[in-house]
Amino acid sequence: MILLVLQSFLIKLLAGISVMLCLMPHKNVASAFFRIQMFVLLALGCLAAVLATPRLPWLAGGVMATLAFFGSALWLLERRHAGTTLLATIALLSTACLVWLAAPHPQPWLWAASFLASAGTLGGTMTGMLLGHRYLTAPGMPLLPLQRLNLFLAVAVGLRLLLSAAPFAWGLLPGSTDMVSLSLRWLAGIVGPGVATLLVWRILQYRNTQAATGVLFAAVIFAFIGELTAELLSQSLPFPV
Repeated sequence: MILLVLQSFLIKLLAGISVMLCLMPHKNVASAFFRIQMFVLLALGCLAAVLATPRLPWLAGGVMATLAFFGSALWLLERRHAGTTLLATIALLSTACLVWLAAPHPQPWLWAASFLASAGTLGGTMTGMLLGHRYLTAPGMPLLPLQRLNLFLAVAVGLRLLLSAAPFAWGLLPGSTDMVSLSLRWLAGIVGPGVATLLVWRILQYRNTQAATGVLFAAVIFAFIGELTAELLSQSLPFPV
């Protein structure tokens, strides 16, 4: 069970980062940033391959890690169009893996949507935090990329909130022993990143990218705690939280 939880978490993180990198504006961000993100995706793909399960064998993570390796070389050579194409391919493959992982669950469409919203929350916080660090070495970079990522993160958190609340609207309630973990999942995984998006939006109005990066760093920790708790809860509950 632990392997499945960790592998699912890694695939969500990989999918979230790759999708957010595809959605953010590329023109105002140096190729070096995307090259570093390809190394992050390479590491995540390798870990997913090492933590292979019968449901998702090592080949899935291995293929995405290989694509990330070649993608890093393309971004190093300033082949932005080709690098973006490989990045989009990784995003599609990792998204397909999440849908595949959701298939065995009852109401797989709900689980797939929940997995994708989790990926958006994880990827939005991580990519935003890493992009914020980029402003330390490129202070003159426009704020639009970070503002756009913060907007995408807010949308992902909103979807995560709706999908997590859906089972309760249908009258499905967890047992009393799960309520403590469920509270941690909501406070850390949804409320924490949601408040962070509001703070970042406000801070960026003053062009204080360092403070915004600090808030996003805290949001990463909250999102990790919340989504790992959700992964553990999903092993015992018949609905996504």
